[in-house]
Amino acid sequence: NKNDIKTLLNSFIDVDASINYKNDFAKLILDRNVKEYSTALKWCEVFLEGKSFTSFSGSNVAFALLFPMEKLFESFIAVQLQKMLNASKYNVLVQDRTHFLFDAPYRKFLIKPDIVIRDKEISNIYILDTKWKVLSIDKLNYGISQVDMYQMYAYQKKYKAKNVILLYPRTKNIPLDKEIEYNSLDGSNVKVKFVDLFDVKNSLREIILDFSN
Repeated sequence: NKNDIKTLLNSFIDVDASINYKNDFAKLILDRNVKEYSTALKWCEVFLEGKSFTSFSGSNVAFALLFPMEKLFESFIAVQLQKMLNASKYNVLVQDRTHFLFDAPYRKFLIKPDIVIRDKEISNIYILDTKWKVLSIDKLNYGISQVDMYQMYAYQKKYKAKNVILLYPRTKNIPLDKEIEYNSLDGSNVKVKFVDLFDVKNSLREIILDFSN
């Protein structure tokens, strides 16, 4: 994309920059010569004129810019952890594909934790699964999915992980001092932690200190 942009900028080097986007768009005639660029031109108009993506009334077309937030949240947290953790001591793996639920008669049903952290020095494994979901003290089990808990249980058993954490964005629906942790008699435990998206580094630092102790 960067190379394409550089090429285009070179192609437009002799074209003066627009000083009045509104007037320029008003002069635009969408004939067959520019028909293929109609969608790109509409998006240009949205961004250059600072149009909102919220709902509005009128005859204009409403545009939406959508992102898979669960994937963005997972990737963002993984990148932050890779930056914060010492690479000589820790491996941070995203969507690790090491284990299957069953190994015989052949390996079947791959399990893929969002983030697997391996401590190279003491061979401990920590698993974090990110969930883009709002929990609340007013919901049954805070709104934690039973399917998610099944996954976390399987992760801990297969990876023999020291700590398994479900990671959610922090909201006002859960008190700051609320500790959520589930333990079973067979030694499995799952912690529920929250990331403050307005102070990501500090909240992740607290989580790292907690699971590494």
